[in-house]
Parts: sequence; C-alpha cells; structure tokens
Amino acid sequence: MADQLPEKVLSLLNQATMRVSDFGNPTIKVVRRDEAEAIVRSALYESSKELRAEIADLKEVLADKRRLARELDVAMHGEADAAKQASLCDLVPLAKELREKLERAQAALVHHNDMARSFYQIANRIATEFSTHELATNFGGFADKTEAMLKQHHEVANEARHALAIKEAKHG
Repeated sequence: MADQLPEKVLSLLNQATMRVSDFGNPTIKVVRRDEAEAIVRSALYESSKELRAEIADLKEVLADKRRLARELDVAMHGEADAAKQASLCDLVPLAKELREKLERAQAALVHHNDMARSFYQIANRIATEFSTHELATNFGGFADKTEAMLKQHHEVANEARHALAIKEAKHG
C-alpha cells in the first residue's frame, strides 16, 4: 500500500522521525515509519473525502446554475427560441434591455392613463353641459367608454406609478 502514496509523501516519510503533540506543552515522541505512514495515509484519506464532498457540492451548484440559466432563457425568449445551453453572460444584456423597455412602457402607460383621465373629464363635462344637444350623446358615449377603460387599467397604471416613484426615489 505504501507504493500507492505519491513519491513526495514517501520521501517525507523517510525523513520523519518524530511527532509533536498539539496539546499543551509539545512533547516529542519517536515515530516508527509504519506509524508515520498510517498517520499520513489517514490524513490524506480524510482530506480526499473532504475534497470529494466539496467537488460534489460544486457540481451540484453548477448544475443548478445551468438549470436556472436555461429557465431564465426560456422565460425571456420562449421555448422555441431559447438556446440549448444558455449562458448568463448572454442573458444579462438582454435582461437589462428588457428592464429598460419595461420602465419605458410603465412611463407610457402612466402618461396614457393620465391622458385618458383628462379625455374622460372633458367628455363628461361636455356631455353634462350640453345634455339636450346631440353633441352630448357622442361625448357621453365617449365618456362612458373612457371611464370603463380607466377602471380596467386602474390597478396596472397604479402599479406602474408606484414602480416609477420607487425608481425616482432611488435615483433622485
């Protein structure tokens, strides 16, 4: 079994003649070659067990990273257009681009919602002021449709307003 140990370890074993205790006052004890080999072999075995466990953990982390990169790629591109093996360095620029587009869409949605609210108020005022006129019917219908659209978009527009307010607060 000694012939399985690396040459460097064997040369160190040939030079080993004593062992120092780690406890309290160091004591010197003469160690026979077979005892020294057993000590080194045991230390190497324990060290290799730890290294194998660490390698297994790293392989698991790598597999998880690859799986998550693939899921992110599919989420961003769709199953048909996703790469077979996605790379995070390819996905990060696209994620930044998507974030910028989302922020622009949020701003456009808030602007659209504000304009629709103004249109609704104007149409509702005209419909009320000209209640007996044909113009009131046209603006009344427009006001009703705009009000329905505003109710439908209310939650989404408020979420966009909130996201933009947070961004503005962070970047002032």
